[in-house]
Amino acid sequence: MKGSKINVNRFLAARSGERNATKGSGQGDSRKTAAVVPLTQRDATHSLAGGEGRVRGRSIGIRATKLVETLQPEWGFSCQRQSKNENLHRRTDPGITPRMLPLNIPWLIRNFLAKTFALQMGTVCLCVVAVSLNAQGAPAGRDSFNRFIGLDDFSSFTRTTNETGQTVLLSPVIQSPIDWDELVVSWDAAAPAGTFLTVEASAVSAGQATKFYSWGLWSLDNEKYPRHSADQQKDADGEMRTDTLILSRPADAVQVRVTLGGTNSESVRGNRELPALEFLGLSFCNTNVAPPSRRPNRRAWGKIISTPERSQNSYPEEQGWCSPTSLSMVLSRWAAVLHRPEMDLDVPEVARAVYDRQWHGTGNWPFNTAFAGSFNGMRAYVTRFSDISELEDWVAAGIPVIISAPWELLKPGRHEASAGHLTVCIGFTKDGDVVINDPATNLKVESVRHIYKRQDVIHAWAASHNTVYLVYPESAKIPRNRLGQWAAK
Repeated sequence: MKGSKINVNRFLAARSGERNATKGSGQGDSRKTAAVVPLTQRDATHSLAGGEGRVRGRSIGIRATKLVETLQPEWGFSCQRQSKNENLHRRTDPGITPRMLPLNIPWLIRNFLAKTFALQMGTVCLCVVAVSLNAQGAPAGRDSFNRFIGLDDFSSFTRTTNETGQTVLLSPVIQSPIDWDELVVSWDAAAPAGTFLTVEASAVSAGQATKFYSWGLWSLDNEKYPRHSADQQKDADGEMRTDTLILSRPADAVQVRVTLGGTNSESVRGNRELPALEFLGLSFCNTNVAPPSRRPNRRAWGKIISTPERSQNSYPEEQGWCSPTSLSMVLSRWAAVLHRPEMDLDVPEVARAVYDRQWHGTGNWPFNTAFAGSFNGMRAYVTRFSDISELEDWVAAGIPVIISAPWELLKPGRHEASAGHLTVCIGFTKDGDVVINDPATNLKVESVRHIYKRQDVIHAWAASHNTVYLVYPESAKIPRNRLGQWAAK
């Protein structure tokens, strides 16, 4: 409290004496062994007027044994009357009622009010810290916009063999971090020639489960097992739209089923080789909740990640190749960084490797990341960010990010509507605008690298609920997962 003078040195000396006495006695309970330093009447005197003198008014002596016994442990002094030069010691004989010093009532009141004020201020500070932590990424409530779960340990999955000899991995029911109405599942697997996998998910709400919806069949061997999504899955509970499960009502959990199969040369000897599942990514989104707006990460402003530039319009056979072109640019960057030329693939090669026969296109999100993740030591998956500050986190870490944002919304004045568009975010200007390698570029007119206004990117990106492909080496130092939107490692 302003104006009061408390003898802090003597108070700390008393507490120090208690700790020292405890050590010397070898006892763990300081309340039984603490020594007490002398306390004079002057030590208990405080100013009520700006610290200019002693308490105004006279001290009132009372014999209030119970009150003193209550206050005595709190302030660490004894109220026994001793001779002027003697140390004060607590009496331990319960049959003796000590003689009491006159109590300084104004001082006791001021000290009580000071402690109460300090406690209240401490509570306020803790509340402020809690709110700040939540804003910076503490676990949010179930009404958050989106969250991600990454799995690389499948020991809790039930492993069985079906009637055709395929291996089926069934997860336990996984509690989602939020209530969700959209789910994108992506995966990384080592898939030898002649093998395939399928991924399915059942939404769970209040213990009630939907049917299993399928993400189709994925394989690197497109001749033996053509890749395809699955259609005609709509029912009263929801529907699959190529790569995204959309529910009629929010769910609070999910169960995943992965089937590993194939027929290859080893099967002749009865030793069939199957894909090795390495990673599953579950991206949950509640489209009824508005994504939050957060402070920008200005460490990314002015930073550009060197990334090869490629245009989908450079290829006569191109048919909506924005996704494989973006993926080709990112893989080419990592090929150079890691000295792995096998990942430096031209756009047509990537397009063939991600083509979805059912959808008749190359924009199936998990098929794209599954191809990138099939390279040894690479991690790739689909997720959704909260806002543009998380793009800045990845750019600051030196990792380009593929984002889904309609071409016509990235720049005002464009009128050609698209079903969606993928580009590569490679940096930010010094003013926070977004530097993007846009594959939908006419190289006769402009370069692949574009600078789009920050607000235009935010608006366009929102059309996909901030969907991204994250593609990086497993050894990369990725940003801290402060908001729960990507794998922890």
